[in-house]
Amino acid sequence: MAILSALIDQYCILEQRLKFYRCHGYRLDLEDPKSFNEKIVWRKIFDRNPLFPQVMDKLGARNYVMESLGKEGEDILIPLLFVTEDPAEIPFEFLPEEYIVKPNHGSGWYKIVGHENRIPREEIIKQGRKWIRKTYGRRRMEWAYRDIQPRIMVERLLRDRQGRLASDFKFHVFNGKVEWVFVMHDRFGSRSAARYLRNFTRMDSGPTSCKRAKHSCPK
Repeated sequence: MAILSALIDQYCILEQRLKFYRCHGYRLDLEDPKSFNEKIVWRKIFDRNPLFPQVMDKLGARNYVMESLGKEGEDILIPLLFVTEDPAEIPFEFLPEEYIVKPNHGSGWYKIVGHENRIPREEIIKQGRKWIRKTYGRRRMEWAYRDIQPRIMVERLLRDRQGRLASDFKFHVFNGKVEWVFVMHDRFGSRSAARYLRNFTRMDSGPTSCKRAKHSCPK
């Protein structure tokens, strides 16, 4: 079994090298990584920081925020409406008109229920059961997702003052300090994005296109 696991890992690393080259146009150096993107891939494959599984877990990350900030954490966390291992237990009749359903152990998996997008509960339950059975990140060598106990979360849907879905802010931290911020506007509609330094000076000349904003390999 150990030999088979090692062979699978080597195959996945080769796959990562091929994807990296197609995406960035230069060879991935895992022995002496220098670029930002090389270091991300190196860390994904080799860094076994025990904190990673907790913060990759959307529920674990909430607990981490509360443990770190105490009651102040409640002010920055999205209101959590319900958590379950069985999506059939979701109390749809008691939920607000708008909410988002997603698993705690994946990325990019969600169902948005809004005024313009009413989804039958049977569809949400069916999709939720599919999520529960999946292990996210296996082919990408994102090991930290592997041991997360799958659950389904229901959170309040956030909107801005114009009624659009709230913008998505991603703070990139190096050695405990935020160095730059990625902001995605209208993520589930006509998306656009931009990057800013820590003082919110724009790094880009203009908004990032939809296609580039969706790209899995940051430039």
